[in-house]
Amino acid sequence: MNVAEIFPTPIFIENYSEKDSIKSLILKEIKTLKPEQHLCSDELIHYGNSADSSIFKKKQFKFFKKWCEKNCEKFITDVLGYELKDGVFVSDSWINVCNKGGFQQPHYHTNSYISGTYYVNFDKNAGHSPLTFQAPSNVQHIGKQSISLSKADPGRFNSDSNYYPENGDLVLWQSNLLHGHYGNEADNRISVSMNFIPKVLSNGQYGFRVSPY
Repeated sequence: MNVAEIFPTPIFIENYSEKDSIKSLILKEIKTLKPEQHLCSDELIHYGNSADSSIFKKKQFKFFKKWCEKNCEKFITDVLGYELKDGVFVSDSWINVCNKGGFQQPHYHTNSYISGTYYVNFDKNAGHSPLTFQAPSNVQHIGKQSISLSKADPGRFNSDSNYYPENGDLVLWQSNLLHGHYGNEADNRISVSMNFIPKVLSNGQYGFRVSPY
């Protein structure tokens, strides 16, 4: 048989030069926020998971927010090859603290165009779990009908893809991609998740402007 590969999936990665200072700010911020335990994992805690408590609403994170948005714009224009009329904005964000035994089941983000994670504290050698993207051929969309088959043999079209980040890495992807992490073997795997929306949604013929709710 003949097999052709189409539509490669890009993942954008950029490292923040001020990672030590932003780490210090985020660790301080965690102490001021109310923890919210994840429904599926007792060892995964979210902080700032609301519009009012998002770190991107706060003055001390102004430059970090701008850096994240600029990298998202670069991803959309320089990598994906689409036009932006007026940049993007962070629509929501939250801090994740995953301790030993914690996990995040495969999921995708709604009401978002680009999603991302910034890694505050990640130690591969200690056993922190990598970011895992699920193979598109294994269709499991949360909240919708899903089909999952057992793998006969691991291959390039049915194997998940793992990415081991470094501290200070911002990883961006298109929001429809299923992602998560499993088998975390150490405490204090700390990251910031975020979603982005273009300020103007336009296909060149018609469009509309979007603003935060």
